[in-house]
Amino acid sequence: MKTNLLKFTCGLALLGAALTAPAQGTLPLTLDYSGYFGPTTTLDGIPLGQVTAFSMTATFDADAPVNSINTATGSETFSASTLSFVINSTTYTASSPASFDVWLVDLTAGYRIYAAGLYSTVGSANISSAFQNATPTFQLDSPAPTTFSGSLGGIYNGLHVSLTEGNGDLVIHDGSENVTASLTAVTPTPEPSTLALAGLGGLGMLWRLRRLK
Repeated sequence: MKTNLLKFTCGLALLGAALTAPAQGTLPLTLDYSGYFGPTTTLDGIPLGQVTAFSMTATFDADAPVNSINTATGSETFSASTLSFVINSTTYTASSPASFDVWLVDLTAGYRIYAAGLYSTVGSANISSAFQNATPTFQLDSPAPTTFSGSLGGIYNGLHVSLTEGNGDLVIHDGSENVTASLTAVTPTPEPSTLALAGLGGLGMLWRLRRLK
């Protein structure tokens, strides 16, 4: 009886591990970037007219950089798979997130700063900031969740973001120097087939438990 109960408990533990364990490799990461747009930044062709708080999220595959690490600048870029902005409590989604790269900098170059931001894949338009610190320490050869702090100034250089139908365009001309940014892991959603198998496994275990009584 005890042996059967032990087998049942182990089975439940394995089932839970199968549902929660990430796939091999690095999980996708999201750059969370917040600050303030200036009055000349436009939304759907209309200037914001005042300093306006915003947050930006850009998801990317940390295992698939667009290019190798630039050892001269300590930088690397990653193609964005999703991109959205929250402005005045409204979420605006980019219609072509792959038109932008997440740009990250670690301490491997002589500048001794961290940096994070978003670049257009065409030209040099960007929104980015340099930081003094990253906790835990961030390295481009193994990107992982971290929080940047000690903002050293933001750059807002005419980044043009086409938004989904009905939302017009966002053109970023200006903004605040005080920026916060972090990298967070994206929790994968189980595939429907995985959930179905888990459900069958759970039913089997319940049947087994009934037989143990």
